[in-house]
Formats: sequence, structure tokens, C-alpha cells
Amino acid sequence: MKRYLGLFICIFLVATIANKFGLNTFIDLYSFILVLGGGIGFALLKGRTDNYLSEFGNGTIYFGWIGAIMGIIAIMAYSSFKTLNDLESVAPAFAVALTTLFYGYMLKLVAFTFSEPE
Repeated sequence: MKRYLGLFICIFLVATIANKFGLNTFIDLYSFILVLGGGIGFALLKGRTDNYLSEFGNGTIYFGWIGAIMGIIAIMAYSSFKTLNDLESVAPAFAVALTTLFYGYMLKLVAFTFSEPE
């Protein structure tokens, strides 16, 4: 029971802060699909059915970082960014790139809660 209370407290704190900035800032469907699909694929790749949720959580972290790196590469390669001093064009793209990390760590938190025996 303590574990579920801890998960509730963590999600409540994150949701409260996210609400302060606007929940739309933290919603990106493609980022979520990348992280969720990557976590499922990683768990299947590992093939350990006894520890599936734990491996899923590890996969979400890996694919969160992969998504962030892909986003940063896309930002640097995008031709309209003449200079990185133009924060109005770089900042929103960088925020989307980091959204995959956010999803990865949040899904890892949930997977950790349900994967470990009490």
C-alpha cells in the first residue's frame, strides 16, 4: 500500500508543477508513441517474462534518451535555424525533444511501482 501511495504522491507533484506551466506543454503524441513502443519492444527483446515490467521500464528510459538525441539532431540539422541565439525558434523544438525523457522517466516510475514485489 505504501508503494501506491508513493506513486500517487510522485504523480501528484509532477502534475501540479505541469499544471502550473500548462498541461499542453507536456503533451506530444509522437514522443509518447516512441517511448511506449520502445519500452514494449525492449521488454520483448530481453525475453524475460518473469521481469517484463522492469525491462519495460528500462526500455522507456533508453527510448526517452534516444528520442531526445533524435530531437536534438533534428534541431541542429534543421535549416531555418540560422543561429542558436534565436530562442523563439529553438526553444519550442528543444522542449519537444526533451518530452521523450519526461515520458520515459514517468513510465519507468509506474513500471517500477508495479514490477517489484512488496
